[in-house]
Amino acid sequence: MKKFVLTLLSIALMSTQLSAESMKAKIGVSLPLTGEIAEYGVAVRNGIQLAQELLPKKLENVDFIYEDNQYEAKKSATAFNKLMNFDKVDLIFSWGELPLHSIAPIAERNKFPTMAMSFDPEPSLNKKYIMRSINYSDQYAEATLQYMRRKGFKKIAIVAAEDPFFNSLLKGLNKYKQSDETIDVVFSFLPDISDFKTAVAKLKNSNYDIMGVYLFPGQVSNFFRQARAAGLTLPAFGTDIFESTTINPR
Repeated sequence: MKKFVLTLLSIALMSTQLSAESMKAKIGVSLPLTGEIAEYGVAVRNGIQLAQELLPKKLENVDFIYEDNQYEAKKSATAFNKLMNFDKVDLIFSWGELPLHSIAPIAERNKFPTMAMSFDPEPSLNKKYIMRSINYSDQYAEATLQYMRRKGFKKIAIVAAEDPFFNSLLKGLNKYKQSDETIDVVFSFLPDISDFKTAVAKLKNSNYDIMGVYLFPGQVSNFFRQARAAGLTLPAFGTDIFESTTINPR
């Protein structure tokens, strides 16, 4: 987090839009502070605030202005425009794949310095004003498949929510799979779906080696509750969403 904040600072200070009157950098931060995955946005905000406490001298000339995008496309665009046009920030940091898909055209069209934490690199490809701050999805997909091969898993089932984050990871898995490996998206769900009984029944009667659960936190909890109730014991893997403090499969 310390490196993350200092990176934001260095880019802001290099920006030609830096406020000449105050010589203070203003960084807009667009995060999901409410909604299904608010814990991630809150964690980023907490990290920035912790950095301000630990590095007061280095960050005394930086103001962070937060906007809640709720991890929704329209609200992400609204948050970006507010930070850019009303708050007059020098740089905007955006968290998440779906928000980046929404704001990338706006940032490029306005030639506005933007940093995004997004596994999905596509919205930022060949863009001059967007920088990503995290590894891209293909790298995670390749590492996942390397682990599968060490374990001897060749038949892989996936249940996934419709979202650029999961879609990007799936694209990477299919890119790096070998000829003797199968990756089947057994079911694709909208983010608000909570009934997975049909998918669980199909997986229980399948011959897959392992299942990938690419769902949002609330969905993950419901999926594993229903899987346990149905007696589904297939090994599972997922994303960093498995680390969510809100997941409770019991």
